[in-house]
Amino acid sequence: MKKATVLLLAASLMAGTAGIASADYGRHGGPGRGCGHGDRIERMKEHLGLSDKQVTRIKAINTKYEPERKALWEKMRANREQMRALMDKGTASDSQVQKIADAQGKIKADMTVLRFKMKQEVDKVLTKEQLEKRQQFYKHWREHRREGQAS
Repeated sequence: MKKATVLLLAASLMAGTAGIASADYGRHGGPGRGCGHGDRIERMKEHLGLSDKQVTRIKAINTKYEPERKALWEKMRANREQMRALMDKGTASDSQVQKIADAQGKIKADMTVLRFKMKQEVDKVLTKEQLEKRQQFYKHWREHRREGQAS
């Protein structure tokens, strides 16, 4: 029971500080999808002891990057549709697939850079103690994740 609680907490925190900032975005498909990502700020508030002022600042970071996040999600959706259409044709060439795959790689890279920028901003909102606590949760989560993959 304790292990399950720790794993749940660690997974929640591993969703990341950038995840706080992208609380309205699910893993697959943008706004409103996923598994309760809108509660991420509240979970982080509870587990890291965020003040109301910190929550407000983190929400402002989320709002600041929302247009860019939405644009990237839309690009990724369009890219996936383009790849599916090409594959469904059955006459795709290697170069056509490579071109779309390269574009997808660029979009993923842009998403990663955006998450990093958001994380950097959110990190400035957290206290040293909160950053350390979050890091400990990440470390614990990664260890348990590796254990689960080994079995």
